[in-house]
Amino acid sequence: MLSSALKVLQISWAYLNLTAVATAAVREAKAGLDFCQEVYEKTEQKIWIVAELEEARLSAQGVILGWPGSYDLVCDLGGSSLELAEINNGEVGQSLTSHLGTFMLKGIEGGSAVREDLVKTTMKKLSIEMGPQQNQVFLVGGAWRALARVDMMRVNYPPLVLHEFR
Repeated sequence: MLSSALKVLQISWAYLNLTAVATAAVREAKAGLDFCQEVYEKTEQKIWIVAELEEARLSAQGVILGWPGSYDLVCDLGGSSLELAEINNGEVGQSLTSHLGTFMLKGIEGGSAVREDLVKTTMKKLSIEMGPQQNQVFLVGGAWRALARVDMMRVNYPPLVLHEFR
């Protein structure tokens, strides 16, 4: 499956000048480097594995690109991490990251009480470090998209376009 998908991508990449970026899922995976190497061998496309704070900055820049003039807080929740970044006047301010990803939480032993304690403790620490925020939070990342999709189905939201779903 991966091989056929990579062949299609290789044809596409031959005509484009792309930068491929991997985030926490690949960064934390045991076979992450092997995956990047396999992609390169089959497509000649290098994958850059970004550092944690760089992931937060890139998420924030994505919001700025999509919503020029946006401000306040970006919260990027994925499978392997949670990033927070302040944005204002087209600039990325303070950025923080944690290992509170949905897949990471699933793997914690000790049951829901242990997971709940970890989430509360980590979020309190991030809140203190980030400081008071104003009034907007931009939710980005795969976990938020999945939750938005569930809510859209729950309320029979007619267009199944996640962009700017409220």
